[in-house]
Amino acid sequence: HCAIVKALENLFKQQQLEKALQKLQDLYNRDSLTGVYNRIAYAEMIQPAFANYNCQGVVCAVVFVDADDFKTINDTYGHEFGDKVLKRIASVLNEECPENGYVCRYGGDEFLAFFPHATPARANSYQERVKARLKEAHISISMGIKLTHGSIDATLDEYLSMADQSMYEQKQAHKRARRE
Repeated sequence: HCAIVKALENLFKQQQLEKALQKLQDLYNRDSLTGVYNRIAYAEMIQPAFANYNCQGVVCAVVFVDADDFKTINDTYGHEFGDKVLKRIASVLNEECPENGYVCRYGGDEFLAFFPHATPARANSYQERVKARLKEAHISISMGIKLTHGSIDATLDEYLSMADQSMYEQKQAHKRARRE
């Protein structure tokens, strides 16, 4: 009887430790402001997922996002308002992200979305849904999308750089449109 009780106590303690470890891991991998993944998770979760999908020849979308005129938002309305903008962007990116996808705050006002089984139509649909929802909240973003190809020997960082370049071109187009 005592041996069974002791075994059950040990099992309970083990489960409690596993729960605590999971909570700590989640805190470690999450951006404290927005709740989406952070750069640590990019390295520990997203890059390995990319490598796995890439080996299987699964096409993935790499989406780089930047808030338009974020410095002006902070300077005009204050950092607390800017934080709310970042939270809203993260929330919409995450809610619209397809199954098995990831969203992480890459830095400052920059975000990365990554999801498998992407097609041009699926990636464009994601972009349209995100932009439409943020436009309703009067938030403007620029997005660059790059689809991976298992046949090309490129790293996730290289795809991210290509998506960043695409985002930058969109951001420049937004600035030109506002000047006109």
